Amino acid sequence: MNDDVLLTGYIDGQLSPQQSAALAVRLQSEPALLARLEELRAAPALAAAFDALMRGAPVERMRTRLAQARRAPKRSAPPRAAWAAMAAALFVAGVLVGWGAFRAKPETWRDAVRDYMALYVGAPFPQLPPEGLAAAVTDLSGQLQLKLDPPTLSVDGLSPRFAAALRYDGAPLAEIGYQDGGKSIALCIIKNGERDKPPTASADGPLASVSWAKDGRGYLAIGDAAPARVAAFAKAAQNNLAKAPSGL
Repeated sequence: MNDDVLLTGYIDGQLSPQQSAALAVRLQSEPALLARLEELRAAPALAAAFDALMRGAPVERMRTRLAQARRAPKRSAPPRAAWAAMAAALFVAGVLVGWGAFRAKPETWRDAVRDYMALYVGAPFPQLPPEGLAAAVTDLSGQLQLKLDPPTLSVDGLSPRFAAALRYDGAPLAEIGYQDGGKSIALCIIKNGERDKPPTASADGPLASVSWAKDGRGYLAIGDAAPARVAAFAKAAQNNLAKAPSGL
């Protein structure tokens, strides 16, 4: 279980007695884990971001895909429908995992985001209240060691309406949601030590995306808008982020 999910369950009283006892032992010997617990306890504004994500998640689509998965013949690896539903359920808990968690051939965090974003085709991101959005962005800046402020996150005429802190294989991952008319576009940033690589565009069904990496961080712009629109968004985001101070 992801540590943030474990700590949140501890705060909310949702852990079993065995889980609570094991966590208490870890808290006594892991200062970083104890510090993270205090951060989560002291972040009521961030709870608004999580609550909004839960309210805005495409629950009916998750249920449909889970039902489809249950009817599918059993096989060694989960069908794509099952994975998309599992990914979405884990995503709303603050965890993002790829196919690698379920099969030998690993895929990347970008693949996991694409599977999740498939559930948002034609569905808007939830709108966070200003204080919740500001708190979430401040938290993301610290985790990514990258200054994210309104000028940086105002991309190609769009302003963020949602932000969430996730993790993928232990690395902090930011998801920032935008709405372009009836289309959803996400800007995702992970601090995982990636080597620099130029922007690469791709398409997967209704989703278009552009990915790149710079200074140890990976980036992905993805949405169900037209490929040219997502490419323009990605270029503007890349320009903005290149000016953002790092190493906070």
